[in-house]
Amino acid sequence: MLRVLQEVATPGVTAYCISKYGVEAFSDSLHIEMRHFGVTFLIIEPSNFKTYITSADENVQHLDQLWKNLDVDTKECHGIKI
Repeated sequence: MLRVLQEVATPGVTAYCISKYGVEAFSDSLHIEMRHFGVTFLIIEPSNFKTYITSADENVQHLDQLWKNLDVDTKECHGIKI
């Protein structure tokens, strides 16, 4: 199977990356299992689009807000002394 696009995992969107890789793995598995029956599977992998998930400024603001709302114990677990 030919891979056209290079996959890049991006910090801060781990769950999103996992979900995309999972869809690809599922499709790859179905492709292998079903080809005996003449069923073809294709996966469409669009390129980058400007969305909220790719907006660095908005993501930093969102992460800052999440950090601000964390309790002291959680912040200290991440090495920040309050």
